[in-house]
Amino acid sequence: HSRIAKNVMWSWAGHLVFIVVGFIMPRLINDQIGQFALGIWDFCWSLVSYLNVASLGVGSSTNRYVAKYRAAGDTLTLRRAISSVVAIQILIGLIMLVAIVILVWYLPAWFGDRLGAYTEVTRWVVGLLGGSVVVQMWFDAFRGVITGCHRWDLHNGIQSGTYALTAAAMAVSLLLGHGLLGLAIIYFGSTVITELMRVMLAFWVCPELSIRLSYIRWTEGKKMLIFGGKSFLLGVPGLIVLQTINVAIVGALGPAALAVFSRPIGLVRHAETFMNKFSHIFTPMAGSLQGQHDAAA
Repeated sequence: HSRIAKNVMWSWAGHLVFIVVGFIMPRLINDQIGQFALGIWDFCWSLVSYLNVASLGVGSSTNRYVAKYRAAGDTLTLRRAISSVVAIQILIGLIMLVAIVILVWYLPAWFGDRLGAYTEVTRWVVGLLGGSVVVQMWFDAFRGVITGCHRWDLHNGIQSGTYALTAAAMAVSLLLGHGLLGLAIIYFGSTVITELMRVMLAFWVCPELSIRLSYIRWTEGKKMLIFGGKSFLLGVPGLIVLQTINVAIVGALGPAALAVFSRPIGLVRHAETFMNKFSHIFTPMAGSLQGQHDAAA
């Protein structure tokens, strides 16, 4: 019980950083480069968010199986499971890259009339933010390794800490007049650094971890896809509906209207995230107890 309480508090404390930044950054973007540019930023994230549908939820299953196999002392199956997930996510990431190229290519034809002078900048921002999502996909398994080892303190520490530093760099960039492209470049660079740090932490907290081609097994990958997909399907309708509404607002009313619409939506999503942060703790915990065959616990 103490471990659950501690991990929940770490998760909530980490998310407070995102809430604070969520209040500061939109206001700063609005004040420095205008409401229209803020709407463009929100619009780019809406387009990129569609890519999450391709993840199939495989990453969300990782921490459950890491906890289960570590508790059972089954190192070989642990290595096979993580290697299989990494292989699947590399493939998904490559598919995402193709989707980003298509999106960037056709963006002027689809939204050029609404984006106006920001059309070319929007293409660059979508490409960089989309690239960030791909990088996160390629390294997502290591996030599951850290939380599967019940180190939510490290997971939330690196996530909130690097995000706070990224936000500070973005603020400086805005004050220096670099605009949306500067924000996107900073975000992409910080994503790469964050994920590399996550990989090093994963091997530190889980020394038995090893990623090799010889460990890849379709049976393990299939198991991960099935488990992750069942929970992932619950979130797909909401994801598609919300992002489609955002894109429709830009198409009908323009980016400035989306900037207004996105702020209250963001507050609601923060409240939802607090509940999710609580429930996510139980997945690796249940997996660990299952691996120990401790049904009573």
